[in-house]
Amino acid sequence: MAKEVTLYIDQNIPYSDVFFESLGLPISYFNDQDFDISSINEDAIVVIRSTYKTHNRDIPAKVNLICSVSTGEDHVDKDHLQQKGIEYAFSTGANAPAVTEYVLSSLALLLKDKLITPEDKFLIIGHGNIGSRVYTFLKNFGYSVDAYDPFSFSTIDNLDLLDQYKLISLHVPLIHDGEHPTYNLVDSKFLERMGNSTFIINSSRGGVVKEKDFIRQKKVRIISDVFENEPNINKNFYNSAYLCTPHIAGHSQSARFEMTHMAYQNVLRFLNIKEKEQKTLSLTRGLDFSKQLVEDDITKYGLPISLFLNIYNPKKDCFSPEDFKIKRDSYNNRIGYNQVDLSKNFDRKFEKFLRQLNIKTSYN
Repeated sequence: MAKEVTLYIDQNIPYSDVFFESLGLPISYFNDQDFDISSINEDAIVVIRSTYKTHNRDIPAKVNLICSVSTGEDHVDKDHLQQKGIEYAFSTGANAPAVTEYVLSSLALLLKDKLITPEDKFLIIGHGNIGSRVYTFLKNFGYSVDAYDPFSFSTIDNLDLLDQYKLISLHVPLIHDGEHPTYNLVDSKFLERMGNSTFIINSSRGGVVKEKDFIRQKKVRIISDVFENEPNINKNFYNSAYLCTPHIAGHSQSARFEMTHMAYQNVLRFLNIKEKEQKTLSLTRGLDFSKQLVEDDITKYGLPISLFLNIYNPKKDCFSPEDFKIKRDSYNNRIGYNQVDLSKNFDRKFEKFLRQLNIKTSYN
């Protein structure tokens, strides 16, 4: 028999009704701006997004579990929860495919605008769930790419020689202390080591880039999905960027479904309930797209950039700084690459590229 608890769930978590309402437990939906966790006086499980920070909050012992529908963890004060005996869980890795697609579409945008070329060298900082995917894809597609992660896998020893890279993509957690902190990793010294007319893509955490240092220089441009003081966006940083999106890199429909699914599984595990049936959502969409253009792009760029941008173009998610939270909370989840069905026959050499991206064709 499952423990009788009340579920407190952020109202902006997608697909929460698909999963949590099947448990038959009392549910209270909340707005993250108004939610006072200290007022809970019954056994409870609280399901949050990364927008709700637990630091400096009086969290009562009646809260049994805080379950975050996120891969980032810096919004949860884990030390404090451990001291109070409150368990916590995350949807670790669930949005990795979507963030990888965001990076690939951003690369496609830069290639299309002739700001980078297939001959340029790239650096991936961080080789976890997302960074390893981006690195592997680019290697498999014939790009010259290095990886740096002192905790995992690196092809270089340090970050001294940054001027050899046309583009650097950041995929690190936010770490304040220790031997390899990432907080303000991209500061004035980092930027000075980069070359002219180079790019950074930051889809990791806002604090990794020191925004006040970034806006003081002109030689490096950035595509940023994350910001230091969300939801309060530094307008000078925003104006200095090549492109900004409102922290939605991991928000494809399929990824958000899987993130909520993982949170649901974490709740089941805590309650010692077995998942009776695997919940699915039919998300595949047919796409009438030029076979010739796909093949021409792969031949020219090593990537089907026009197809990437047809599925998802980051420019469509530009926003005004004052509208950050509204835009993010009301985001109409984009389709992921794995939701696309081209329904066309491709030669074997092109087929393998599309299969790696989980794009369906007549052969899949």
